[in-house]
Amino acid sequence: MNWRKNSRLTYPSLIAAIGLAFLFADWADAKPSDVLKQRPESKQNESVKVKVKAGPKPVVYEFYTTWCKPCKTFAPIFESVLDRHKDKIDKSVLDSEDQANASLVKKFGIHVWPTLVFVNPGGRVVYRYQGVLTEAELEKHLNDLLTQ
Repeated sequence: MNWRKNSRLTYPSLIAAIGLAFLFADWADAKPSDVLKQRPESKQNESVKVKVKAGPKPVVYEFYTTWCKPCKTFAPIFESVLDRHKDKIDKSVLDSEDQANASLVKKFGIHVWPTLVFVNPGGRVVYRYQGVLTEAELEKHLNDLLTQ
């Protein structure tokens, strides 16, 4: 028996149903007021109101997952560039699926991997980037972070 002939379930509706299931799974534990709030989109050179622990040096957080191919592509670039700045900038590489990192993932609203969060010494998020950067782009953002 061919399920396509005897069912109204089509491939696009199946994909839509799966997408809705993931969407509502994120909201299952949220209060109605949380669901209706819009998170502010962060843009380059715009401060975001997330506060983290202040330190003597700026920090760059990289959020990744083990199954993310762009994360694997970006990892050597991130490591080599940040190693050149290790005396001026701290780095923190965090697996987004590790429960030990859940509070930071939630605080920063991480839903895309890789995500970089640039935090100044005062503890304010000054820049956030989702996706893969080239070595030159990452260098530029780090130099901007150091001049703030």
